[in-house]
Amino acid sequence: MSLQERREEALLEDAADRSLDQHSLLNAAFIISGGDGGAAEATARRRLVSALDQLSGELEQVKDPGERARRLLVELHARVLKRYLPDATTLLDIAERGEFNCVSSAVLYNIMADRLDVPAKAVVVPSHVYAVVFTADGPIEVETTAPDGFAPDRSSRAYMRFIMARELHPGIGAVSVTGDVLRRERELAAEIDNITLLSLMLTNRAALDHARGDEEGALRRLQRARRLVQEERRSLVAEFEATLANNLAHDAARRGDVRGALRIIDAAPAEARGEVREMLEHNRKVLCGKLVRSLLEAGRYQEAATFIEQQLEAKTEGWMEARYIAPELQRLHVEVHLDWLQALAEAEQHVRAREVMSAARQRYPEDPRLLARDAAQRQVLIRQLLDEERCDQARLELERAQSLGAEDVEWTELQDDLNYCD
Repeated sequence: MSLQERREEALLEDAADRSLDQHSLLNAAFIISGGDGGAAEATARRRLVSALDQLSGELEQVKDPGERARRLLVELHARVLKRYLPDATTLLDIAERGEFNCVSSAVLYNIMADRLDVPAKAVVVPSHVYAVVFTADGPIEVETTAPDGFAPDRSSRAYMRFIMARELHPGIGAVSVTGDVLRRERELAAEIDNITLLSLMLTNRAALDHARGDEEGALRRLQRARRLVQEERRSLVAEFEATLANNLAHDAARRGDVRGALRIIDAAPAEARGEVREMLEHNRKVLCGKLVRSLLEAGRYQEAATFIEQQLEAKTEGWMEARYIAPELQRLHVEVHLDWLQALAEAEQHVRAREVMSAARQRYPEDPRLLARDAAQRQVLIRQLLDEERCDQARLELERAQSLGAEDVEWTELQDDLNYCD
C-alpha cells in the first residue's frame, strides 16, 4: 500500500463514525485530493491555505451570518476560484491552477463556512452538487461554481443559461435543458454531510483514473469512496456518479478523445437506472458511431470491425449489457463491412474481399445489403474465371451465386457467356 493509500485509509477509519476526530475538513480534503507530496504541491497548498486564512480574518468581521456567507462566495471567486473545468475535482486543482468544478468548489466553500461559523451542508442531485447554508432567515442555496450563485433564482432564464454554460445536463450530441428536467432534479435533491461530499471527490478521481486506463486504481478509489457515503444516500450518489461519468465523457469527446469518453462511461455504476441509464446507453452508441466513422475515414476497416465485435460480444452485468446488443451497433457493423468490401474491390484485392464477405455473411446471413454486395462480388469473380477460360469453376461459382437468392440481380448475360465457354 502506498503512502497516499495509507493516508486515505487512516482518514476512512476516522470517518467511519460519520465524524472527523483526527483530521480537519481541510486536511481531509487535501488527503482525498491525492498528489505526489512534492515541493510544487507543498508550495501550492501553502499558497491556498494562506489565502484562506487571510479571507477568514476579513470575513470574521462581518456580523450577519447570511452576508458573511454571500461575501464568502464572492471572495473565493475573486481570489482562488479562477476557471471552471468539469474534471477539476480536487483542492489541488484549485491550489495549483485555480481550476474547479461543482464538487471541489462546494468542498472549499463548506470548509470556509465551517471556519466562519456558518452552518452548511452540500446538496446532491444526479447531475450536480451545490451548497446550502442555514441562517436565521432559513436555508439559502449556494451555487458554488459562480460568484453570483448565492440564493439563485432557479426559475429564471439566467439560471438556465448558467446550467447550459456549465454543461450540467449534456448529451454527447447536444445540450438541452428544460424546466421539467430542473423540476425533476429539485425533487431528487438531497442534503449530504461533508464526509459524503468528500466521497464525491474520490468518485470523480476514480472516473478520471478509468479514463486514463488505470482500471485497478479506479476500482480501489471507488471502493474507498463508497465507504464514505451515508447509507441513506447511496442510491442518489450512484445516480450522481453515473451523471458525472456522462459529463466527463462529454468533455473528453469534445476534446477528441472518444476512446477515453467510452472508458469513462464504462466506469459508471451498474446501479444507475431510469433516465440516467438511458442517457448513458444513448451516448455510448453515439460515441461508438463517432469512433467507427473516424476509423473508416482513416481506412482502418479491420480495426473498426474488430471494435464493434468487441462491443457486441462483451459479457457484462447490469445496465451495461443492453447496449452491446443494440441493433444500431449491428447495423453499423454491416456498414463497416460494406465500406471495407468497396475499398478492397477498388484495390482489386479479390481474395481478401472474399474472406471479408464470408465473415460478414456468416454473422448476418439475411442482410439484404450484404446479399447484394455478395452477388456483385461473385459476378466479378465469374467474369474473371470466364476470361481465364476456367469454365468448370465459373459454372460452379454461377450455381453458388444463383443460390443466394439475391433480388434484382441479372445472371442471364453470364449464363449466355458460360454457354460458349469451352
